[in-house]
Amino acid sequence: MDFLPLIIALFALTASVASSIAALINSNTAKNNLNEVMENNRRALRPFLIIKSKEINLTFDSDEPRHLFNWDSETLIFDDYSITSVSYIEMSNISNGIAKNVLVKITIRNEDALINGITNSASDLILEISEDNQLYVTYEHMMYGNHSFDVEPIFMKFIAVEKGGTYKIPLPSAFIILYNMLFLNNPGVRINDMPYLEIIIEHEDIIGTKYKHEYIFSAHSYHAVSGEVSTVNAIFDIKEKN
Repeated sequence: MDFLPLIIALFALTASVASSIAALINSNTAKNNLNEVMENNRRALRPFLIIKSKEINLTFDSDEPRHLFNWDSETLIFDDYSITSVSYIEMSNISNGIAKNVLVKITIRNEDALINGITNSASDLILEISEDNQLYVTYEHMMYGNHSFDVEPIFMKFIAVEKGGTYKIPLPSAFIILYNMLFLNNPGVRINDMPYLEIIIEHEDIIGTKYKHEYIFSAHSYHAVSGEVSTVNAIFDIKEKN
């Protein structure tokens, strides 16, 4: 009988330890479940913004006065050294989360090789970029004159980009001009030597977490057929920057 209190105490201690272990296991399980729920919520809230690829089909009529076309088949009009254009790329949100305070920065890269190639191959055309980041297009014939286009990065802001929404972002005029000059003069520049766009997208989710995506928008392939009426088919791809 003297061992009975000890046995009871041992049973009580064992039960207490078992209860503590069970509570600890339940606590860890609950914590893991909570973390999983929070991670799922974070993923659900996270926006994901992409830039779409672009296919371009152009026709140039050699019987018409010297002019250019933009990538949406609208005429680029030279008027008092300015340009009108509606060419654009498309940005979409492919996630469920809303992106807010969206900032898009577009910068032209790798333009020198194309400028040199066009300038060396064209008999009446000179392209050059000045120290103040202006692309100058000069025709030897006075009737066409000299035109300049800004090469500085483009910045665009959006308050919010919703799920499934498509938002149009104008392309830099200098970028359009360079490729139209290429398609008109076809100097044989390699794909790797062509200009491309570096696109940086910064944004937040609805709880203020910040994100940043970096993309490269570049020519994947193009096919030009020259003649009295020249036609061009070009594919521009988008990929994440390494």
